[in-house]
Amino acid sequence: MALNIFGYTLFSGPKKTKEDKKEPTIIETSEPESIPFDAQSLAFGFDFESKIQSINDLILVYRNTAANYEVEEAVDDIVNEAIITDEKRIVNLNLDGIKNLSKNIKTKILDEFDYILRLLNFNQDGDSQFRRWYIDGRLYAFSGVGKNPKEGIKQIQIISPLDIIRIKDKTDNKYYFMYKPKNGKDKTGYKISEDVVTFVPSGITDSQDKHYISYIQRAIKPINQLRLLEDSAVIYRISRAPERRVFYIDVGKLPKNKSEEYIKKLMQRFSNKVSYDVNTGKTTQKKDVLTMLEDFYLPTSGDGKGTKVDVLPSGTQLGEITDILYFKKKLYKSLKVPVSRIDQEDSPTVSFGQDSETTRAELKFSKFINKQRHIFSFLFTDLLHKQLTFKNIVDETEWQELKEFIVYDWASDSYWSQIKENEILSKRIDMAGEISDYVGKYFSNEYVRKNILKQTDDEIESEDEKIKNEEQSGDNQSDAGA
Repeated sequence: MALNIFGYTLFSGPKKTKEDKKEPTIIETSEPESIPFDAQSLAFGFDFESKIQSINDLILVYRNTAANYEVEEAVDDIVNEAIITDEKRIVNLNLDGIKNLSKNIKTKILDEFDYILRLLNFNQDGDSQFRRWYIDGRLYAFSGVGKNPKEGIKQIQIISPLDIIRIKDKTDNKYYFMYKPKNGKDKTGYKISEDVVTFVPSGITDSQDKHYISYIQRAIKPINQLRLLEDSAVIYRISRAPERRVFYIDVGKLPKNKSEEYIKKLMQRFSNKVSYDVNTGKTTQKKDVLTMLEDFYLPTSGDGKGTKVDVLPSGTQLGEITDILYFKKKLYKSLKVPVSRIDQEDSPTVSFGQDSETTRAELKFSKFINKQRHIFSFLFTDLLHKQLTFKNIVDETEWQELKEFIVYDWASDSYWSQIKENEILSKRIDMAGEISDYVGKYFSNEYVRKNILKQTDDEIESEDEKIKNEEQSGDNQSDAGA
């Protein structure tokens, strides 16, 4: 059966009979759409009464959590570190590790990878796609293929995870994707073949290892605690900020009942004020709120005894926010972001001098970013797999052999990574200089370039060509220095 989605015709499984025109029965899912979630079991902070009935509810919780200012700031830092938009290309495909592949096939693979990036509009929209994947914990990409699959992918459309679900249909015992947009006219949705949908999970699962969750999951409890603490601090400060007056009433030797009556009269005297309305000619009794400018005239006896008014100080520790800062730092740690990157008061001054030391937190954060890039790269790998096999550039057997050697080089502007690269290069050059006397005797030039300087075959070929051109043009730096 053929159907049209995003302007492209797709295969949606076998033809339906009259009995099969109902919505496919979901037997098993790779996503927890049909399995209820208990907010308490997932540590949703203090919101224990809410129930997460589907994956869509969980995604909405992630998005609402990410909309919080502190979480949004941390996510911005992660996305900006992972996706560098300042460079001409955000990511490049590296095929240097593939040896048994002709140069012509390598060129075709690189061209198809560039084509995939253009369809994704990744150089312009890569940061928003990465952000969507990071917050939702999943990303779905639809590959629009024309009537002739050998022409390859014609369009790539990112699908909201709220509109798609992976199902296993009991009619043919195969897996499909059910595309059911919220605002769509078809209430039953569209059944799409797995061959044209790329699913990129977060890589982390729940405690039962059944369902994929987002990295925002770890921040839900800390952000709820932070909100509760901030709200309680505001309530405390508002309620305890005003100064209160304490009246010490001298009742002398009056009996208990008389003294209580006397105190009540004084309370009414200072809390109520009788006023005359010139318009109606009536007297009214209004509440009299004591102010700081109001004067009191209280009689005292000769021995100094009498009614005394003292000011009760306002609440103490109104400026104490240590506990709030604690939960704020706990929130950032749950998102793997160094606290020094967030809090201005803790932010160190970045030095571009000789100091090459870095903090352990920055090193861990750099490794975390590299891990996120590696997981997200499955989007490119799967789309490239579809494109190469559709166009018969490689067959399935060849793809299984070469996919293990595919490497993605991401653009980076991290100050710490640049320091690391410079230090490594400096050590390599020093090592190459130390063994230069042994080249030709114990080591070959190829060994030095590949194992000491870590140059790839393409880099060696490129540098040799550049050196040759410089020698022919008289531009060689070593000759100029001599």
